[in-house]
Amino acid sequence: MADKKMPRGAFVYKSYNFLKQDPALDVFKTVAEDSGMTLRQIYEAGGATPGTLNRWIRGNARSCRFDTWAASVRACKSDVVVKLKSGEEIEVSPKNSKNSKR
Repeated sequence: MADKKMPRGAFVYKSYNFLKQDPALDVFKTVAEDSGMTLRQIYEAGGATPGTLNRWIRGNARSCRFDTWAASVRACKSDVVVKLKSGEEIEVSPKNSKNSKR
């Protein structure tokens, strides 16, 4: 690692790159708009703080923590699902210690 220096505080992944903002935040914007909930209502339902949600929506945040993002999506009464290349779907749920397949 001596010949390659990574920028401080930044992780670069070959399989997941974004230039301006994490695409997951765009997904959250869509989910939040479709829910019709205010930022305060999302927060009260178990999502991130209104300030964090505001930064995500206004574009002032570059990325987010997955647990905070998932909690906010679930607070909007939506599910977080990972779709495998095989077509199989796995729901991401904090209620189950094991993944639940659909």
